[in-house]
Amino acid sequence: MKPQLLIALALPVTIILTNLLALTFTDNTYKTYFKDGEKIHYALNIVSFLRIGTPLDKTYFSPQANTHMQDVKKLVDWAKIINVLALFVLIATSLYLGRKKKFTQLKRGIILGLIFITLIILLIFISALLNFNNAFTVFHKIFFRNNDWLFTPSDTLVTIFSLDFFIFFTQKVITNILLTILVLLIVVKFISKNDS
Repeated sequence: MKPQLLIALALPVTIILTNLLALTFTDNTYKTYFKDGEKIHYALNIVSFLRIGTPLDKTYFSPQANTHMQDVKKLVDWAKIINVLALFVLIATSLYLGRKKKFTQLKRGIILGLIFITLIILLIFISALLNFNNAFTVFHKIFFRNNDWLFTPSDTLVTIFSLDFFIFFTQKVITNILLTILVLLIVVKFISKNDS
């Protein structure tokens, strides 16, 4: 596979997963959204569980919530692994092209990657705009093989992480990704045009 294509494929994965994981693991994400101290406390319990495996409060969260969050943690752990691998490919390939002074290929790879991620973000944005609930359901059907994510409205996990929270979270992720794209476009302008 051509080095610039490796960059083009690794860059969107790195940008999306880095921003997604950073927001997931940042306490301020939840402190900004929630005003209720109790909800912040239990939201941070979930975050700590996803980050380092701290046990969930079983007196507050239902057995179904515990089971579903185990599935979510597996997904998050896979996202961490894929992110590290994509970042390694991105850095190693960029260093290789830089060392060979193949700056045109490096720029092409980054620009192609930015085009890919822009198309992905547009697709997510349009899907969310048209019917966020449907997009949310499709996501769960793709990534979870059971129905443990189908909760009653009274379940404490749902009362904390409502659809409104996920709309807020998605908006934050998209905003951060767009800012990352902007920064990379500025960086690309400074990459030398002179190949060896």
